[in-house]
Parts: sequence; structure tokens; C-alpha cells
Amino acid sequence: TGFTPEQVARISKYPTRIICFDNEPAAQDRASELCRMVEVYPGKTYNVQLDAEDADSASKREIALLRKLLV
Repeated sequence: TGFTPEQVARISKYPTRIICFDNEPAAQDRASELCRMVEVYPGKTYNVQLDAEDADSASKREIALLRKLLV
């Protein structure tokens, strides 16, 4: 759930950003922090909380819905 200033800079260059951390409270706090850091840049930033416990165990349906946000 950690991120570096370099990662923030790289993420900020994308016009659409989906931040998707695990559902545990500490991870969601970090996701919110990352969103605040990159939302000042042009584009859209989404903080997504999946039904699954983590992105690795997300259903194909959830992943398909996320991909629709990117277009």
C-alpha cells in the first residue's frame, strides 16, 4: 500500500487514473491519500473499492467494469 513520489509523478501523467487498493481500512486510507495527491493534475481520478478482498481475487465482471472507466 506504499507509494513513492516517483510513482505519484508517473501516475499523474495518465488522463484517467484508477486507484484500487485492498479493502482493509489502512489500505483505503492510503488509497484516499494517493487520490488526493494526483487529483490536482489534469484528468480524472477514481478511488475504486472492489467487492473482492483484493484486486487479485476480483471477478472478471468487476475488472471489465473498471476497464470501461478507462475509455
